[in-house]
Amino acid sequence: HVYGASKAFVKQFSYNLRCDLLGTGVRVTDLAPGIAETEFTLVRTKGDQAASDKLYRGTTPLSASDIAEQMFYIATLPAHMNINR
Repeated sequence: HVYGASKAFVKQFSYNLRCDLLGTGVRVTDLAPGIAETEFTLVRTKGDQAASDKLYRGTTPLSASDIAEQMFYIATLPAHMNINR
């Protein structure tokens, strides 16, 4: 519950900060890429690699480089464009 609440906070805080900084040249977005293959899954499954692998079954999780590409895309948009999410 705390994890979900913290994600909701970041989303709303990012939106409010974006509004506060409008016209300053600073852009704000919160990138929420979805399921990604990271060590977080192993932590979540207490180091159980089989259980971790099972969580990804039937999906194609994002890699760190996939997420970096998304970040680069957002950062290189023209100044008049803003990605909300």
